[in-house]
Amino acid sequence: MKPVTQEHMHDPANGVNGDCFRACLASIFEEPLSEVPHFMAMPEVEWWFSFLDWLAEHGVAPLEIRIDDGVGIPAHLDNCATILSGYTRRNPGVRHAVVGKGERQVHDPHPSREGLAEVCTAWLFVAIAPEATP
Repeated sequence: MKPVTQEHMHDPANGVNGDCFRACLASIFEEPLSEVPHFMAMPEVEWWFSFLDWLAEHGVAPLEIRIDDGVGIPAHLDNCATILSGYTRRNPGVRHAVVGKGERQVHDPHPSREGLAEVCTAWLFVAIAPEATP
């Protein structure tokens, strides 16, 4: 994992969607931020399919685990790269994303590096069969 800082801070009053999720992907996949699409700036339906296509190009698919449902990540996956999503003290009503190892926060792409106060979701990346990639 190569830590990347987000470029855009969430500022809905000025029509700006933050790119913390994008910076997390860049960190995990060790790519320049400019090479990762800003999925959260896309229309609601389009971002998901673009995200799936981008991940497939990297040979993986997403697996979402709802931490706030009490499921959690099994202990044997504690060292797996994850994107953790939840809420910060800085902006309690807005979802934010950080890089995790299992459920442990290891890199907050926001310049404050404050991390999440509440983790709701974990995204893991599962290898897909080579013949399934574009």
